[in-house]
Amino acid sequence: MVKQHSLIGAEMLKTVPNYNNNDLLEYAYQICRWHHERYDGHGYPDGLVGDQIPISAQVVSIADVYDALTSERCYKKAYSHGQAMKMIIDGQCGVFNPLLLECLYDISEEMKASLFENENYADQAVVSKMTDELVIKQFRSEMPKEKNNESQNIKTFEEMTFEYDAFKDAVYISSQAAKDLGIDEIIYHPINYESSFFNKSTMKLLKDKIKETTHLNPEVDLKIYAQTGKQKQWYHLQASTRWNGSVYKGVVGKLVKDNNIQIMHNIQENSSLKYTYTEIKDFIEHLKDVFMVVRLIDFQKHQSAKAENDQIEIIEGNCYDYWKRKDVCVNCISKQAYIRKGQAFKLEFVDYDIYAIIAQYVEVDERPWVLELVYKTKEDIILGAHGKTRFLEDIVTYNKEYYTDVLTNAYSRRYYEEYVQYINDVLAVAMIDADNFKEINDQYGHNAGDQAIKAVSKAIQSCIRSDDIFIRYGGDEFLLVFQDIHYNTFTTRLYQISECVKQTKVDDYEDLSLSITVGGIYGNSKVDDAIKKADKLMYEGKKSKRSIVVKKTSEVD
Repeated sequence: MVKQHSLIGAEMLKTVPNYNNNDLLEYAYQICRWHHERYDGHGYPDGLVGDQIPISAQVVSIADVYDALTSERCYKKAYSHGQAMKMIIDGQCGVFNPLLLECLYDISEEMKASLFENENYADQAVVSKMTDELVIKQFRSEMPKEKNNESQNIKTFEEMTFEYDAFKDAVYISSQAAKDLGIDEIIYHPINYESSFFNKSTMKLLKDKIKETTHLNPEVDLKIYAQTGKQKQWYHLQASTRWNGSVYKGVVGKLVKDNNIQIMHNIQENSSLKYTYTEIKDFIEHLKDVFMVVRLIDFQKHQSAKAENDQIEIIEGNCYDYWKRKDVCVNCISKQAYIRKGQAFKLEFVDYDIYAIIAQYVEVDERPWVLELVYKTKEDIILGAHGKTRFLEDIVTYNKEYYTDVLTNAYSRRYYEEYVQYINDVLAVAMIDADNFKEINDQYGHNAGDQAIKAVSKAIQSCIRSDDIFIRYGGDEFLLVFQDIHYNTFTTRLYQISECVKQTKVDDYEDLSLSITVGGIYGNSKVDDAIKKADKLMYEGKKSKRSIVVKKTSEVD
């Protein structure tokens, strides 16, 4: 069936107006129909032999094979230029015209250079989508420590995982963190607990942030300043409120010490930083302890500058000379920061090295500049064998981890916030809520609750396709987004999911019975609009004791 594509494509071209009077379309027809033919007659669809195959189709045939070999596919990694050439010339991909193979060999170096250029282009496409967190993560994990640090002999609290149960009004703290802090692992009525770790203002900030969350938007992300012993330290707090429907159940989260957040705080918290010359000079000197390059950029004149000799001095040459470019960067990070009057992030590839860059808009004595901070990463890259491709695969892996819910292996709410909510047109959406989740937690404990959520998630994922979008929306709620599905199939699929969940057993809790309530909405609409309608139908199902409620968009309107 797959082999039909060459015939179908060729026949489609014949329907183009004025096909018979257009030489270009005639060549296009030859290419579409015969680009899978092989010189020895073992190709398809017509089994042509030798020069029976039009030369246009023969040329594209080799180009097509080379492209397929050197590109990544869902079923294979990309081969290097050398590997691809060897496979083609050795006949591993079918027999080609010997003369054309000689031509291919003659332009081998040009092909290799072209492949490298395309790889650079792909890098830019990926980097343009990269999140701020990636650059900052690399910067934090690899950056040399600040000079003049306090004595390393002082033991400090590093990391804490915690859970707050609103029903019991108790906080459960990871054992090592409790030991480091000298506190109990379980703290009942924490509002009354006298702790030197969180001061009142921090507690109020955390409480206010939790109040702002809902079952549809449960995430909390804070940078907080806390004290351990005689030391004060910046921490990064990430948490998620837990809900049963719209009923608040508590919070689960993580608190991690961040040695570098003070510096990042200085350059992140303000959308625009204003300095006198003396202040910027001192600040740059401080940043030089951390970054390998710190410079001021005038992106309009493509010049860089330094703060020396009581004035800002222009550095000879262009700012892009540093990146070994002959012209202005296509993705000029300083221009982005200037336009935003804030920050921009990117990675830059130079020879065998990779650099993380942070650009921040600043004003020095009322004159606008961009402060550019450069840090060289420690990635082990071997270019020439798709080293960059491997590094970009690492980025994809990181992004997958970044957007994956650890407990359920579904996409996280962050993935919805940063990507899915901007999809303008979806065909079907389902909101899924695990039934009686609070009772499971209360009767069997939180471990049972986690195992139940994992089991529900696994059951749902077993019933959907790889290109359907499955998200843990919050707590015990899941979101399913279908961009291409028939109404009857959509309805059937939801009933299959419901039945599959009912038949699922929870490891170590065999007597646990699982079920879900689903609200499904069908019809082209924006994602956020569809979610609201599906959520409404789900609660309608809860009230009426129906496990599945499915309607078309027009019916809900």
